[in-house]
Amino acid sequence: MVVVRIEHRENGMGIFTQAELISESFNKAQWYCRHGKMVGAFFINGFIYGKHFCAYNSIEEMGNWLKASEIKLFIMKGFVVLELEVTDYIVDTDQTLFTKESIVGSKDITELFA
Repeated sequence: MVVVRIEHRENGMGIFTQAELISESFNKAQWYCRHGKMVGAFFINGFIYGKHFCAYNSIEEMGNWLKASEIKLFIMKGFVVLELEVTDYIVDTDQTLFTKESIVGSKDITELFA
């Protein structure tokens, strides 16, 4: 399965765990409120903390949750947008959980959003 993930270039952590890296011009409250409609990973059957990481099911789905200006802010703060091919995953309505060990292909697609 191919998924889309935004993670920090240096530590590999995702946007929810690294939101404090975003500038003050980023409206975190509004962003979290919008994502509050998303079922949290902790509530997805089979989720194991520290084993599973979150990704969007597609570029289109990512666009439903993030504005282009928000993606650009993440990129400016050291995040990359990756298209990952994974073999161990759990598909949910709003996102896909995967294990980093199951990544069999990775493509940096950040330039599409910069």
